Amino acid sequence: MAKTLKDHVSDPDAWIRLVPMFLYAAVLYLALLVIAAVVAVQFLLRLLTGSVNGRLSDFGGQLAAYAQQMVAFLTYHGEDKPYPFASWPAARKGRKKKSAA
Repeated sequence: MAKTLKDHVSDPDAWIRLVPMFLYAAVLYLALLVIAAVVAVQFLLRLLTGSVNGRLSDFGGQLAAYAQQMVAFLTYHGEDKPYPFASWPAARKGRKKKSAA
């Protein structure tokens, strides 16, 4: 039996997903603000000291992976809910860092 529009609209699973989607959209907005701050600080550190902060770089990578997980959930690319329903993501391996010469 084919589902009708009324069946799709009255599907409780679709409505239950709406609440976390709004929450993740708000968290994603905040995460992007934090990422912008990390970018600015890392750029200033690179200008002033010649190198970037390794711990801040790792945090930036973790935050980028978290943002990617949220976007995947929001766009229905994945069903897995990101942190705090899953573990905090590890930073992916980035480019080899240049040391100051």
